[in-house]
Amino acid sequence: SQLCDKPEGKAGEDASSSQGKRKQGADRCTTEVEVIHPECVGETANAAQPTLWVETLTGYGPAQDWALGLRQDLADYHAKTLAWSQMSTKLLLSGPPGTGKTIFARALCNTLQVPLVVTSVSTWLQGEYLHDVLNRMADTFAQARSQAPCILFIDEIDGIGSRVSTSREYGDYWNACVNRM
Repeated sequence: SQLCDKPEGKAGEDASSSQGKRKQGADRCTTEVEVIHPECVGETANAAQPTLWVETLTGYGPAQDWALGLRQDLADYHAKTLAWSQMSTKLLLSGPPGTGKTIFARALCNTLQVPLVVTSVSTWLQGEYLHDVLNRMADTFAQARSQAPCILFIDEIDGIGSRVSTSREYGDYWNACVNRM
């Protein structure tokens, strides 16, 4: 038996193609946000690329415990026995490149059976002007809201930095970015 709630598109159309170009199981929108839909429980896994599940990952310690607790909380939320405000819904994964932060997010998507919305700070900063950057940030959150409940994964979030003195060069620019976050 399969447990899956993939979005449906127009008749005869793959649901993901209704939102933009199809790219290896993911959707692309104009703000370079990638939406990855969870693989169904019981779906035949691709032998070359096995399905990731939080339950099968090793080495994540407290993050794995948090994720499994969130799975139960999400079930309770859907059963209307737990309010969204009572859930621990935020997690910051940190570590050097290659430590598995993106793998964890993809596994969480499958375990929770919710879409994974992926972007990065470098994608946001591709705009030439401040308003382009701020619009990309806002569009990312709007896309995540449209997929809710979902996981929003923002790679390289440390690239936003922190508030600085307005007398510092580009201080207004970076303060606006931090404030938008």
